[in-house]
Amino acid sequence: MTRPRPGEPLAAAVQAGYEHCLSCHACRSVCPVQAGTGQLTPLKLLRLAALGVVEPLLHASELWYCLQCNRCASACPVSVAPSNMIRLLRQECTCQEGWSSSVNEALSGLRSSLQRARWHMADAVLRGDDAEGMALEWARWANQPLPERAGVVALGEEQDGAAWGLSACMTCGACTTVCPITHDRAVFDPVRVFRLVNLGQEDAVLRSPSLWLCLGCGRCSESCTQQVPGHRVIRVLQQQSMARGHAPPDMSARLEAIDRLLLPAYLEAVRAALGR
Repeated sequence: MTRPRPGEPLAAAVQAGYEHCLSCHACRSVCPVQAGTGQLTPLKLLRLAALGVVEPLLHASELWYCLQCNRCASACPVSVAPSNMIRLLRQECTCQEGWSSSVNEALSGLRSSLQRARWHMADAVLRGDDAEGMALEWARWANQPLPERAGVVALGEEQDGAAWGLSACMTCGACTTVCPITHDRAVFDPVRVFRLVNLGQEDAVLRSPSLWLCLGCGRCSESCTQQVPGHRVIRVLQQQSMARGHAPPDMSARLEAIDRLLLPAYLEAVRAALGR
């Protein structure tokens, strides 16, 4: 494997549009990792990349804290996309001499574990349990299999029914490929959400904890060749779930608070995987 060339961080920053950055810190104000832990400042990484500071940047644990939710890019008034830069720099990291494939596997496993834990927290909120207290037990819920229980639908399971809505969706799976939280398809898979709705299983989707894992990054919509606005469809489904009484009216706010409880332990696990 070859080491990154000195200009590559700058190239990643250019692709992110750093030259338009106003240093307004809008990205910081919406970053869920920063809100939950205070340990990720997108603007800092953007500036380091723009300055071509290679070694400190490519060895920064913060690159791997990012959830790729794309909120930084959505909030930026001049369309700078720190999340895209972070994604490109991660690719550069994996080309470094001495980078181990086992580290990639460990980090991928942790991202999967985080979404599994979030699934259990969403399930607890829907059932009226003490999800906030459960969130303090990261290790337990990160490794807990999804339950086989009546009324709980793992969206990796296909159902039968009459097709309706989302008629343009070809179930090609492009959305699944780019989704930053699809690791275990039974936990979350956007194309399965759309397929279930098309098969007349909307009510099953509205009752599922998986519906609430979506980060709203919009990558599914950007990748869809049929122009299905996937992230907006999921947002409407979430609104319907609350309107029909399947989820509490403050569901989104509660899950954001729970994420803030989960993230410190997740970041600690990331540092351990990186050996830092």
